[in-house]
Amino acid sequence: MATYPKISSHSLLHTKDHIDCPACTYYLDRVREPVVLGRMKFREAAPIWLAEHKDAIAAKTHSDYEYYIRMLDKFFGELRLHEIHAGHLQAYVAERSDTAGASCINHELNTVKQILELAGLWSEVAKFYKPLKVGTPTVGQALEQGAETLLFEIASTEPRWKVAYYCSILTATTTAGPSEITHLHVNDICLGESSGAPMGTMRIRDGLKNGHRERIVPLNASSQWAAGQLLKRYFKILHRLDLETNVDHYLLPGRGRCTNYDPWKPMGSWKKAWRSLRSRAKMPTLRMYDLRHHVITKLMEDPDISEQTIEEMAGHAISSRMKKRYSHIRMKPKSEATAKLELKLGKKPPVSEKQEEVRSRRYSEWNP
Repeated sequence: MATYPKISSHSLLHTKDHIDCPACTYYLDRVREPVVLGRMKFREAAPIWLAEHKDAIAAKTHSDYEYYIRMLDKFFGELRLHEIHAGHLQAYVAERSDTAGASCINHELNTVKQILELAGLWSEVAKFYKPLKVGTPTVGQALEQGAETLLFEIASTEPRWKVAYYCSILTATTTAGPSEITHLHVNDICLGESSGAPMGTMRIRDGLKNGHRERIVPLNASSQWAAGQLLKRYFKILHRLDLETNVDHYLLPGRGRCTNYDPWKPMGSWKKAWRSLRSRAKMPTLRMYDLRHHVITKLMEDPDISEQTIEEMAGHAISSRMKKRYSHIRMKPKSEATAKLELKLGKKPPVSEKQEEVRSRRYSEWNP
């Protein structure tokens, strides 16, 4: 730890514009002490750590770190560095997995690691934390028919889940992912007469993973109703803000913690509502993005729907890799296929009562 001359801070004068300023340097050196840094909240310590690295990293890397810190601040912001432990990191992984992949989460938690290292606090946390494995894509899941019905029935019961409800309907009927829906503009939805797009369609052009995902998707009755409800919500928000409508506004206006809605910024996500409704439905592992896997699986199971149609709807070329990733063959088709493999067996030899008793006892021991 650095030692400092016994001088009064009042004797240090700030220079003009704080350039080569001895007073600022003195205070910065004091803040860098691990003991002092460890007592700071994450929200206070993160900018200090980033400022130290600014001159040693590229502008793009600096921008990435700013993004990571913004995401981390939502969870770690009020925690003091010395309070952060491996349990917090695991809880962050569980929460962030709804909206980010393993690589992104690892980068964010690596930022936490570097900040804690600067405060001399990482070694204890490292004993109980392992980064997520990256390389194998996360396999989604498809819902059985009964589970699909239950999910939407429960989602419709709470007014505070209405955005999650409407957006989930759009995903389950159009293949649009959560990010694609949050980045929809008002003029991307065409429910009536329009010269810019076919009637009853949704244009996906923003919030894409890649350029190939830009597409126009037709809306069925369910998705037209859900899109109409989101449009009504948009008009109500603008009425409260006393703003004029604009076709380039986001359909789902964003807002900060202490700020009003801003139609020029997209909503972050509906993950809090999603966690609540999936808990009520007893589907704790179901991600928002799984509904995209679910609908593509349904399309692939239907022999009357061509792969080209699925490609145009989903914005993906249906390669063998994509089939493996998205097509999760559900139980009903499996059962139907198994039924076709039924064997015509002869009469089985009778089982004595003693044999049946032994078999039952062994089964109960194996499966209490």
